[in-house]
Amino acid sequence: MLWVDYPEAKWTGIQVQAHQRLLFLRTDPVAEVRASMLHALTTFLGIPDVTPQVAQIEESIAGNLLFMAHDGNSMVRKELLVFFSTFVARYDNKFVVAAFKQLQEERNALRKPHDGADVNGDAHLIGARSSPQDGF
Repeated sequence: MLWVDYPEAKWTGIQVQAHQRLLFLRTDPVAEVRASMLHALTTFLGIPDVTPQVAQIEESIAGNLLFMAHDGNSMVRKELLVFFSTFVARYDNKFVVAAFKQLQEERNALRKPHDGADVNGDAHLIGARSSPQDGF
């Protein structure tokens, strides 16, 4: 690829919206085209200067690719896995913070007494887990 280990080419790609053009290939009928698009976007990740603009573009790319997890071709799914592995490794600190916040929310929900109000549809499960008479 043109922009592998070449940050200036990645910036040029952002300026001409190359990532948007590549995203049009998400639904191409040829699996090899979809896999190649994923490979190109994987190599597009990793501009050394993570500005808010770069982070927003990379997050947008990741969000646009989520539906491809249901692709019927294993080669495409493998390339998607490589993309998301690269994406998570790049933003691992954000993922750790999000996971920690989620764990805190779950812990607080389990400690809070159940008042019978089903706020999010799972309150009955929280109440069932914390019920002392069930022996859990």
